[in-house]
Amino acid sequence: MDNRAGSLKKRGGMHIFTSIDGLSKRFIDLCVEEIGKEGYFGASLKVASWKRIREALNNEFKESLPYDLDQKALKNHWDALKKKYAVWRTIAGLTGDKYNAATGKLDWPEWKWEEVIKSQPKAAQFRTSGLKYADKLYNLFEVVFASENESFVHMPTGVLCPHLEADKDNSADAGSQSNAGTSNNSGKRKRREPAAEDGVAKLDELIDLVKEHFLFYRQHKEEKKAERQQARKHHHESAETDTRKQLEGAEMDAYSLRECMVSINNMRRSESIKLRMKDYGIAMVKLAQSLDLRKAFIMLDTVEEKMLFICGLSA
Repeated sequence: MDNRAGSLKKRGGMHIFTSIDGLSKRFIDLCVEEIGKEGYFGASLKVASWKRIREALNNEFKESLPYDLDQKALKNHWDALKKKYAVWRTIAGLTGDKYNAATGKLDWPEWKWEEVIKSQPKAAQFRTSGLKYADKLYNLFEVVFASENESFVHMPTGVLCPHLEADKDNSADAGSQSNAGTSNNSGKRKRREPAAEDGVAKLDELIDLVKEHFLFYRQHKEEKKAERQQARKHHHESAETDTRKQLEGAEMDAYSLRECMVSINNMRRSESIKLRMKDYGIAMVKLAQSLDLRKAFIMLDTVEEKMLFICGLSA
């Protein structure tokens, strides 16, 4: 591997997708295909999808790639595209009648660009050109932003992506969104407060999310073990022992997560405890992310102590 290839790899393939013609477009096309086959895993792709995309790109671009792409490089490019699309969908809501569907650009005067860039510095990348592959990125990321309950601009689909048309069945909704655009708060939709009965469903989703991470971790360990099997055969037994301990620990982590969620759901259903949905949602996310927080929560004895703990997480 030459110095240039080594430098690119150290940066997680950050620039390799822009230096090889057609690589980024093919990556996007493969991601859209995998979404159609497998669906999403949280806000990203499933393990099987990442593997197929990696194998396809390494095979199709083997003459151009300085090294084989790994999942880190693919995920870095996914995140970069998502961030770029997020900026585009934000500023596109400010265009009004200044969007040029023929060129894909935002035809603002200089003073308007200066104003937008001052509040959104990353919008400068679209000052002279529109969003490349806008229609494909719309198909790839719009549902991700919607599922994350993020605020988004009210505007026709064609403005975000000139090659897509809004579904006729949603024309009434599009009209109401357009009228809402004349108010001071037209840029954003209010966050939907989750219904109380969603608690059990969210608990199951969080547990499935944890299990999916563990499956990916186990697959990754097995692939690495196979690559090193001949050179490190004498370490085989110790590697199996380590893997078994890690999986046992993972199962314990999943159990502690479920115990926390069951306890919080019981508190939420209790008539004597006033647990806000905001505190409930924030507590679920933070407990799912931190084993230490789960341990601390489980060690609390009284309902009052647990209530204070949950309120502290959302403070």
